[in-house]
This record gives sequence, C-alpha cells and structure tokens, in this order.
Amino acid sequence: MQLAGLNHRADRAERMRSRIHRSGLTPMGYRIWTDEEDSVLRSHYPNYRKMTDELPHRNRRSVRVRCQKLGMKKTCHKWLASELSKLRRLYRTASSKEIMAEFPGFTWKAIDARARYHGLKRETTFRYKRTGKPIMDSILDRIEELGWTLPDLDEASGTRRYFWRRTWRNSRLNMKMIHLAVKALGGDLVVKWKDYD
Repeated sequence: MQLAGLNHRADRAERMRSRIHRSGLTPMGYRIWTDEEDSVLRSHYPNYRKMTDELPHRNRRSVRVRCQKLGMKKTCHKWLASELSKLRRLYRTASSKEIMAEFPGFTWKAIDARARYHGLKRETTFRYKRTGKPIMDSILDRIEELGWTLPDLDEASGTRRYFWRRTWRNSRLNMKMIHLAVKALGGDLVVKWKDYD
C-alpha cells in the first residue's frame, strides 16, 4: 500500500519535470535557467550589475539565488601573521597608495577594516582652516604644534566655548578671550608700532 503511493508520487514528479523541460517554465511561471545563462553568471561573478545587464529578463535577487545554488561565493582571505605585522608597520605613517601597493588584490576599504579590527590608528595630520587674521592664525599654529583642539584651548584658557563655537571666524575678535588663550598657550601679546617718516 505504501509502496504504491510512493510509485504514484514518483510518476507525478517525473511528469512534472518533463512538462517543465518541454515548456521551459516552472509551475509558478518562471523561466528555468539554461546552461548559457549559467555560463554568463560564472564568467561575470561577482559583478551582479554586469550579470543583470546581460540577462535583462532576470532580476538581481534571482541572479543572486542562482549563484548560490551553483556554489559561487566569495572566498574570505585569512590574514597571515606576516601580513598583519607588515600592516602594523605601515598603517600608522605610510600613505594609502603605498599600503595598497604592499597588499595587491585588496581594496583600501578591506585593508582599513582589518587595521581597525586590530586597533591600529593612522597618524592624523589635521589642520584648522586659517582665517587671514594674523593673531588667530598664530594661535591655531600653536595649538596644532601642541596637539590640542579648540575645546582643549577653551578648557585651558577658561574661555567657556568661545573658540570651539568658532564665532570669531565671521565676527570681530574678542581681545579678552584672545589674551586668555595666548596666556594659556604660554605666549605674550605684544604691541608693535609702525615707524612713520
């Protein structure tokens, strides 16, 4: 009794497969994948945009699912200890082009992600935009030399948030705040008189 039921189901499945093969459509009405389409996927993997351009009747999701069924997947690179030590040596000071030359086949995004994962940081060469006001530009030079930020300057000089808010960029300088900042930075305000003939 049970064996007869299995034979009946097997016959139905075989008839369904032959109907799909004849019509080229699944029971849901989707086209079945051909060998030519599979070869397009293999030749352009993992460029999904190129695949969908060459197979306009297939959407991106179906292309992705078919690639998974065909066993196509990106290989995950396992970083060697020698590569990590080279990355530690270069990451802090070398330029991104130099680092990418040392690691061919990697994008900068992948290299940067690996470095951040291992807690590596790059040397920052941040510079504040100059104002054209000589006294303020010399203050900016000094805080960059000391490795301070504008909030650090406010804290050291007791100027609340005068420098951090940067209102001095578009308005007149508050000389009281400037005096406090110069004093906190270990400098002196000097008046220089012009000579008139």
